[in-house]
Amino acid sequence: GIFGSSFTHGISTSRPAMSYPMQLMRWTGLQFLSLGCSGNCKMQPYFGEVLCDAEVDALVFDAFSNPNAKMIEERLFPFIEQLQKSHPDIPLIFQQTIYRERRNFNTSVEASENAKQEMAAKLMKEACKKYKNVYFIDCTDAADALQETSVDGTHPGDYGYTLWAKSIEKPLLKILKKYGIK
Repeated sequence: GIFGSSFTHGISTSRPAMSYPMQLMRWTGLQFLSLGCSGNCKMQPYFGEVLCDAEVDALVFDAFSNPNAKMIEERLFPFIEQLQKSHPDIPLIFQQTIYRERRNFNTSVEASENAKQEMAAKLMKEACKKYKNVYFIDCTDAADALQETSVDGTHPGDYGYTLWAKSIEKPLLKILKKYGIK
């Protein structure tokens, strides 16, 4: 099946790593169309418009890495509603933002990262009950493994992207199987 993946990260190294969507594509044989817009994606309506026009079987989001907690609170439900108008029958799969090492050395960054993870978890619990075909993959269990895999304190290196992909692979495939996507 064709698969739309949105909100993946750009990489700020001179040697690019293979992103987690591309690793998942190799492992699963599913086609991922990665819309890597770097740090610019914050669930803005114009990104939603692009996705509303996409002909895909599912949408997978790393939507909580870039916006702050207030943006997540203000934008998540309108973003879901915008997408569901155009794609009422496909899964919208959101994942928790990964652990970023820069938070280890800066208390304000730690507070900000923690706030957005908590806001995302709280709202996604509500969203999964409120909206049909909305899912949340909480990969925070991989936080310990992802520590010390960053190239810049924010973006994973090759091994970090592999750990990220592995942390969402099983729950992602389980969701997709419900929709006949194998």
